[in-house]
Amino acid sequence: MNPKDPLQTMNRRKYRKLRVYTLAKEWLEELTNHKIDNATTIESLFNDFCRRNGIARPQDKALREQIILMAYDSLLTANKENEK
Repeated sequence: MNPKDPLQTMNRRKYRKLRVYTLAKEWLEELTNHKIDNATTIESLFNDFCRRNGIARPQDKALREQIILMAYDSLLTANKENEK
């Protein structure tokens, strides 16, 4: 397949979105299963989570940021639904 093939590019984007969604969901589950003391604990938990999932390299920074943003967005959405 040609690397510039639109179908292949679309499939890569869908795979990346699905991977971010799946990792964000797993991160939220892990966060809820731990007793959290402070921000340092959250950061170290996230770093361990990233190492276990193979996203600890410097070039994976954007992926890690997307996971955090998606998880945060999910928490905000759940909070708004609980307030209703």
